[in-house]
Amino acid sequence: MAIHQNSGSGTLLRRALSSGALLAIAMVPAIDNASAQQAQAEWTTPAGTVQGTRFSSLAEINTTNVGQLKEEFSFKTGSASGFEGAPLVVGSTMYVVGPFPNKLFALDLTRPGHTRWVFDPGADPFAQDKACCDVVNR
Repeated sequence: MAIHQNSGSGTLLRRALSSGALLAIAMVPAIDNASAQQAQAEWTTPAGTVQGTRFSSLAEINTTNVGQLKEEFSFKTGSASGFEGAPLVVGSTMYVVGPFPNKLFALDLTRPGHTRWVFDPGADPFAQDKACCDVVNR
């Protein structure tokens, strides 16, 4: 909808904004407390849930076996800068965004160490020295 500068456009703008706000509220899914508190094996949002609980109800790792954990695999991104963003896991794929130039890596969790694909967004090198807090990913 286009809003033009003429008499009554302020009212039209207010109506459009309030309708948009109501639509945005209606589009937010209802989340019950039980599902909000439990992230399962798939972490499709950072920190496990939209509330950022970082809680998993999975019980395979506990106080008796945590000392037996071993590194399964590692992979190189080609960047020595810091990683601050959390990976996402959907199905058998882990998605990791590296620091500048912000490549996205899809790792196959059924084949340890295997990268399914890499997306390079072609970031402008000019942006690298304009970041406020180094070139880490977020």
